Amino acid sequence: MTAAPVRILILGTWHVHTKGFVDKAERLSAGRFEWAGVWDSDSRRGREMAEQLQVPYYTTVLEALKQSEADAVMIEAETSQHRNLIESAAGAGLHIFTDKVIALNGEDAEACRKAAENAGVNLAVSHESVTLPVYRYALQQYRSGNLGELVSIHFRRSHGLAWTDVLPPSWYDPSISGGGALIDLGIHGVSMLQLFGGRITSVQAQGSYRTGKEVEDSATILVDFENSTASGTAHTSTAASASDNLFEITGTKGTLLIYGEEQPEIYYRDAGKDGSLRKIHWEPEPYYVPLNLFIENLTGAEHSMEGLDGQAAVEIVCIVQSAYQSMREEKKVYVEYPQ
Repeated sequence: MTAAPVRILILGTWHVHTKGFVDKAERLSAGRFEWAGVWDSDSRRGREMAEQLQVPYYTTVLEALKQSEADAVMIEAETSQHRNLIESAAGAGLHIFTDKVIALNGEDAEACRKAAENAGVNLAVSHESVTLPVYRYALQQYRSGNLGELVSIHFRRSHGLAWTDVLPPSWYDPSISGGGALIDLGIHGVSMLQLFGGRITSVQAQGSYRTGKEVEDSATILVDFENSTASGTAHTSTAASASDNLFEITGTKGTLLIYGEEQPEIYYRDAGKDGSLRKIHWEPEPYYVPLNLFIENLTGAEHSMEGLDGQAAVEIVCIVQSAYQSMREEKKVYVEYPQ
């Protein structure tokens, strides 16, 4: 790794997070990186972003990889393009940051992970919730034993964008996005269940279609864990009214209830006392999204990438794939991971 600024090439600007990640990088990782250029399969989108950043726009991926003198890529393209872009970037020896999910299915996800591993480059995937400071606080409380043995985990995240035209029509095309609410917004919940509960062995899921889209706009999953008898549940919706995240983790000694994200309210219930909820005073910390950690690690930092690396990304895609199978077959499905 180098202390010199990392040159980052943007591949695609389709994802709704693109502008937000650009802003986070420029505010929280200033001086550690510079933009090297933009490519997008939609030239209008790509040229607009290149003009905004005052960098070259490249008309082909090959041209971008060869001429940009980049050290790394940030992939915000359609999910259906991820495998080709990741394999191309790895082949060019570039470090890779990609938005979620890493690929449409487990086979493609594993191919992406192997491409990065074989090329010896860093691979990080944007599972943003696992880096939220308040959830890292909850994880520390759990792992330190303060909550006792894990009993249950629940996560909820929702907004109502499926009723609007904020997202492009391709967002609701399963051949491009891979699915609906579960495979995008729902990844926040899946990644949190994985982070706190460990490897997921089976999943039961149901979805609903309130907005007339081809893909589900709400989904609920119930999972089992390999090394725990705890239950894990997560609900996501793009058809509900907007609501702050809700996270609850219950152990044999107590429960943490967290409402909100960057300015959260935290409550604790001690199982051994009167059972009343007690509000916890907690000073919010700067929220470094996975892109910030990726950039800083390339310039000499040593941030943990737990929940953000290629292995976690592959497992999450396999879980979601099994969840969609569960929806179709209306039964519990055991998750199959690459060997």
